[in-house]
Order: sequence, then C-alpha cells, then structure tokens
Amino acid sequence: MSLSFRNLAYLGVLVLVSCDSQPPPDSDTEASAERYFIRQQVNTGQFGGDAKGQSFTPSVGLSPKSGGCSNLELISFSLVSAIHGVRNAPSESTFLNIYDGSPDSGFEFVGSSTNSVDTQSVPDGEEMTWRFDGLSLDPNRKYWAIMSATESEGDFSVGVGIRTSYPNDVYPGGAGLVQGGKEQRYGHDAVFSAEFRGR
Repeated sequence: MSLSFRNLAYLGVLVLVSCDSQPPPDSDTEASAERYFIRQQVNTGQFGGDAKGQSFTPSVGLSPKSGGCSNLELISFSLVSAIHGVRNAPSESTFLNIYDGSPDSGFEFVGSSTNSVDTQSVPDGEEMTWRFDGLSLDPNRKYWAIMSATESEGDFSVGVGIRTSYPNDVYPGGAGLVQGGKEQRYGHDAVFSAEFRGR
C-alpha cells in the first residue's frame, strides 16, 4: 500500500529509507530519489500575530539515521496558520527563505521558495506550503525557515499567527521564530512539515 506525503504527515511520524540504496539502472533520477518526511505533531497552541517561521535540522529525529546521504534536498516546507489577535504584518506574496545559521551570529542565505502564499487571506488552521527546487541542505546543520515579502535575503517583515506544538521543546532540532528571525526563548515549536530528497 502506498501512502502520500500528506497521509504520512498526519501520522505524526518521520518516514525515510536509506540513501545507501541505489536507483535502478536507466531510471529517472528525479523519480528514483529516496524521499524523507518530517511532521511535527499537530496541536492547538498558537503563536501571536508576529511569528516568523521555524528553525530545523534535517537529520534530527530521523530513524534510522540518514545513512549514506551527504545532503538532503528540500522539496517543500509547511506551516499552519492561526488567527490569534491581529496579524501584525501579513503579505499577499509571502515567500519562505532558508538561511544557514542564526541571525545573531551572521547567517548565510541558502535560497527561497519557488512559490508564495497569501498570508493576508489564508484561513485559520490552513496549511501553508512552500515548494523548493531541490535546495541542497547539510543533514546535520541547523537552518532557519523565515517568511518574507521577497525572494531576496534580509527581509523579516512578514509576521503572522501560526499553530504551535505542545508540550514545548518537542522538536530538539530547532524552535519557532519571532522578531528578527530569533528563536523563541520558551522553546515553542511551530507545527510544521517538510519533504526532502536524499542524495
């Protein structure tokens, strides 16, 4: 029986296969690449109207570990909207930008989503999904996924309400992000999902 990414996501588990396995000869590289899925548990907690995103480490929590993968290619990343008070700074065209490292210590822009989401009109509880063109990530590094009004680096202007997981610190590979792209000091994690290709 085959399960789609969405079905797997709502099981609240991590699913993967080893990168050590090789695609069959003459197969299409894109189709044969191994897929990895992460899903943070769904709950009713909420960030206020100025959430910025979520930091994450691709390999954290994977079982088994990422085997022979030298990198994981990001395919999609999702957050869940929450109407909580006022949306401080939504944008009709909200991109998701990925950074390597913390804003506090100087970080490097890795890339942006290939699509945008209208965070001005997204309904409460709606999954907001950004897609990526196989953005190459080191499985063991922490990355910052930050909502932005532009595909260019350095913009942290978008702030909206998003669902959070409970209890706090349930995801040890990162934390929810607040003003300036900084990690939430109390360890709140956004409800999020991500899809990767293993290489």
